[in-house]
Amino acid sequence: TAFARRLSPSLPALHAAFLVPTARQPPPAVRHAAARLLLRAAAASDAALASLLPALEHAQRVDAAAGCGWGVDPSEALRRGHVGLVNQGATCYMNATLQVLFLVPAFRDGILAAEPAPRAERSPILAEVQATFAFLRDGLARSYDPLPLVTASEALPLTFAATQQNDAAEFLALLSDNLEEALRGSRHASLLRSCFGGTLVQQVVWEEPPPTPGGAPVRKVSEREQSFLQIELDLKGHRSIEESFRALVDGERLEGDNAYELDSGGKVAAVKRLCLGELPPTLVIQLKRFEFDYEKMVNVKLNSECSFPMRLDCSPFTRRGLECAARGEPLPPSPPYELAGVVVHAGSSGGGHYFSYACPRDGPTAGKWFAFNDTKVTRFDEARLPQQCYGGGAAAAAMSEDAGV
Repeated sequence: TAFARRLSPSLPALHAAFLVPTARQPPPAVRHAAARLLLRAAAASDAALASLLPALEHAQRVDAAAGCGWGVDPSEALRRGHVGLVNQGATCYMNATLQVLFLVPAFRDGILAAEPAPRAERSPILAEVQATFAFLRDGLARSYDPLPLVTASEALPLTFAATQQNDAAEFLALLSDNLEEALRGSRHASLLRSCFGGTLVQQVVWEEPPPTPGGAPVRKVSEREQSFLQIELDLKGHRSIEESFRALVDGERLEGDNAYELDSGGKVAAVKRLCLGELPPTLVIQLKRFEFDYEKMVNVKLNSECSFPMRLDCSPFTRRGLECAARGEPLPPSPPYELAGVVVHAGSSGGGHYFSYACPRDGPTAGKWFAFNDTKVTRFDEARLPQQCYGGGAAAAAMSEDAGV
């Protein structure tokens, strides 16, 4: 009892530090120990209870204002697995993207560990992504309402208001830019590049006459590199992402009036192409399913089938792989990418619904696939990915309430 009385002045700070969900809160075991200490202190001393009550009343008022009740039925309200996200009406594009990002361990852990900037320079979006990830990791409820993040995202130059449906790929690109800027100058400044960053190489390849009579032509390559966080692949005319990658590296012929101009002023027939330079740890691919129809002057969605494998070997599409092929050498062994998540859009160019399928890489559910449909999170059989995600007639026939093209 005497110890509880001496501890009384520190109880509100203990409650704020360990029991209010934040991005930098300690592991569950530490929070559970803090909760037991608060309960024992309050039970042992009226002074301790009196010291703690204002903090609890304030927390209750905050939750009540946010629409969160304290009357919790554990069988109905407490999480049993992954936490869902509340849709604000048309923010499924954001929810589906955040769930897949959260399941990239290095990115999730880096965001949660990022130290806040001075208050005058603090990014509201980074702070709310941290809060959302904290609840997805440690929250006890089955779903979390990311309204503060949606409100903060009004600062992003999205095509439409953040509360309206936007393109998920556009949101990902703008969110990435914002987070990179918010982390600039911190020890996590390279977080996004270290997780998703790679390089694309634009090449022009041509041959020059042999230096000696009867010799072989000399192969020349001009290169320019550009960094990326996600790769856009054309969908039209390609039935798989491997075909789309192959079209990139096959490139286009530059000949005739369109021949490549050398620094010397002469022109030669050449091939202009793109290939992968540095491969990222996690490869993000966007299939370009939306385009503008210049005849009808409207946006259209391409629902044609485009398959993707569970394991993707990118080595044939890399600079090194193309060099080996040009010399007739075997490709060096390269670990394939394992499919970890898919963001799906069901509907037309004028509207629809986003959700995602993802497979955690760590934790108790590692290796199991789940469907993330706003607040609804369910197990998913990855054998259904072709039906639900490839597009085309088969997928349209298989469309259900939680899946589509």
